[in-house]
Amino acid sequence: MLETIFATGFGFGCTVRRIQNSRNPQVDLNHHILTHVREHDGGDNLLIVYYTGHGVRIEDDKGCSRLQLSA
Repeated sequence: MLETIFATGFGFGCTVRRIQNSRNPQVDLNHHILTHVREHDGGDNLLIVYYTGHGVRIEDDKGCSRLQLSA
């Protein structure tokens, strides 16, 4: 598991968060990232996001795109 590699190989503390198969997984992802940043904000911290699900780029009628994640 990647968590073990980061923890034992590099000495990083790891937190694994799972995105539920919800109606809007992007909100779950944003929540987990922002919670982590709030709790660990500082110059000596590292945030790595490793996502193994599926995603689709969706464009609106103005040409703006966003990521739609699928858990």
